[in-house]
Amino acid sequence: MLQKNKSGGCLLDQHIHDVDTINWLFGKPAAVSTTGKVIFDGSGYDIVSSNYHYEDGKVVNAQDDWTINGDFGFEMSYRINFESGTIILEKGILTDYPEEGAKFQPDINQEDGYYLEIKYFAEAILNQTSPNLAVPLESTRETIFIAEHEQASADLNGEKVSL
Repeated sequence: MLQKNKSGGCLLDQHIHDVDTINWLFGKPAAVSTTGKVIFDGSGYDIVSSNYHYEDGKVVNAQDDWTINGDFGFEMSYRINFESGTIILEKGILTDYPEEGAKFQPDINQEDGYYLEIKYFAEAILNQTSPNLAVPLESTRETIFIAEHEQASADLNGEKVSL
């Protein structure tokens, strides 16, 4: 993980999942601007903060940092503001804040996504079936394309880079 030529650092190893989700939810941005910092010698960017620029003016950003010390652990969170409300995932709990009415937590599957992914793959092996690809290859290519432009922006100290 800490060898840039093998993993690409936090940006291409861990943050790539943020990029993929953003690409899936909002589409390919017109440009990106990213700042990054290398903490571990020989790794890629270990801390990144990216802004995604859309022609319709959407404000989208993502941060990732795999250098947090102590027993902090892994945290995945997000906040998305829609026309009629906001959803927030924090500490594994999804909360819906509608424009009108009280906040609530939707009834969703509470099983861990990583567990379900591994279970599905293991069952495919045991049953000798090919797993269905949930993500089209074009989407994967586009996500990598966006992340590579984020890296180029970070190399330029956060300059906006058109896609």
